[in-house]
This record gives sequence, C-alpha cells and structure tokens, in this order.
Amino acid sequence: MQDEQSRSDDISVPAPELGKPTWADTRTAQEEERSWPELGDVKKSNDLRWLKVYGWIVVAITVTFTSIFLASLVIWALHYMLPPSLTWLSEQQLGKMQSVLFSGGMGAVISSVIRHQLGKLKT
Repeated sequence: MQDEQSRSDDISVPAPELGKPTWADTRTAQEEERSWPELGDVKKSNDLRWLKVYGWIVVAITVTFTSIFLASLVIWALHYMLPPSLTWLSEQQLGKMQSVLFSGGMGAVISSVIRHQLGKLKT
C-alpha cells in the first residue's frame, strides 16, 4: 500500500496554465451580435433558394409520374385496339400494367401532389 502511494507521489503532472479562456472573448461576442441581422437575411435567402429548388423538383416529379401514367394508359389501350400482330407485350406484362394503372396508386400519387401544390395557391 505504501509502495503505491510513494509511486503516485513521484509522478508530477504540471498544472495547466490558467488564463482567460478563448471562448470568453467579449470583443468577438460583440462582433457576432452585430452580425445577427445579416444572419437572418442569409437564412431568408437560403429558404427562398430551397423553395425554388423544391418547386422545380415537384414539377419534375409531377410531370414524370403523369407521363408514365399516360404512356402506360395509351400502351394498354393500344394493345386492346390493335391487331395481335402489332402488339409487343405479353399477356402477363399487359396484366401487370393493367393492375398498376387501375390499382389507383399512381393516380393517387399524382392527384395528391397536384392537390397539395394547388392548395398552396389559395393561401
């Protein structure tokens, strides 16, 4: 026991230098306070940029889903109207396309996105 105590007394760790902490600089804090209104303007411009990008993304998604839905509907209708020699999808592929078209999933996505975007115009 004494052996351990004498070993810990032999090791000396220098105390850290005490001084003013770097994070407590009042000059820097005052400069930061003066720049707060500018930070609010930066946040507003960033929000505006994001809304513009979001608008383009929504338009692209809406056009993509609507195009896929309409193309599938036209292809499905053509396969029932054209003679069998001009069709290119198998009965299984045609059945899968029909189940996707009339399950309401794609139509629900398209109408939901459009309804949400048109709802923004009212406010």
